[in-house]
Amino acid sequence: MTTKRKILLVLLPVLTLLMGFVPGAVRMRWQTNTEIIYTYHSYADLLPVGYANFTPLLTLILTGILLILLLFWLYLDEGWTAVRVLTVLAAGMASVSFVLNLTGTGYFSAAGLVIFILLAIQLITVFSAKRN
Repeated sequence: MTTKRKILLVLLPVLTLLMGFVPGAVRMRWQTNTEIIYTYHSYADLLPVGYANFTPLLTLILTGILLILLLFWLYLDEGWTAVRVLTVLAAGMASVSFVLNLTGTGYFSAAGLVIFILLAIQLITVFSAKRN
């Protein structure tokens, strides 16, 4: 595996984690009798979890574990299968979160789209890479 690909494999989860802490990554919509209120939260915020939107937090946790496993893999050269499995899980959670946010225009966020794209690129990069 080339050095550029290794750098990309580590850089993508780092960028995903940084985007996950952006306050506008999760958009929630509240409706009263007279108005609609939008609130913005990060993927690490527990408020969306309290309202049954647990996929952003799980995406962030799985991406953090993925980054740790990638660093172990770079230094110990073991655990490539775990990296692949965790990449699938993190990209799957990001996909579920993104699809749920497409249920209405009141829930879409650009940061959520960027996180989805970054993890999709990570998935493609991991599965197109040869182990050695």
